[in-house]
Amino acid sequence: MLTAHEGMFLDYAFNNGLLVNMKDNGRPTSVFGSGLTRFSVTTIDSIGRAVTGALQAPREDVQNRTLYVHDAVISQNQMLGYARELAPDRDFATITIDCEKLAEQGYERLRNGENTPEVLRMFFPLVTFGWGLAAFEHPENELLGLEEWDEGRLKAFVKHYLDERQ
Repeated sequence: MLTAHEGMFLDYAFNNGLLVNMKDNGRPTSVFGSGLTRFSVTTIDSIGRAVTGALQAPREDVQNRTLYVHDAVISQNQMLGYARELAPDRDFATITIDCEKLAEQGYERLRNGENTPEVLRMFFPLVTFGWGLAAFEHPENELLGLEEWDEGRLKAFVKHYLDERQ
């Protein structure tokens, strides 16, 4: 049996304004905690390449293992910094979200019988940004044929989403 863990889907996050609101619509970016917590991110394309790599890898290298992959380890403030650098004419307003308080609100709603995807999503920021449990220290990128992104590639990715949203 093979299981895989990938970082947050970076393309999904940018498409939905989760890390940086790329749309020039006046809605602020929600910064979770300090914005400094580092976490792994992966694109959907890289997940496909990782699956292909796992299928092509020697069976003994991947069998009965959990494989961790990511394109990069980033912070939310880092992504906001790139967006501000690449689009200096735009206002990337922010609001700070207290991850602990958000999770407390989620617990309260669960205690009141509200077991919905919306309520369950209230716990992700605490795990990712509050506790900092979402950065993979030893990804198996090399085994699966994935390169880790450098700053230039991250900036190009941010620029692509900024250009698409203008």
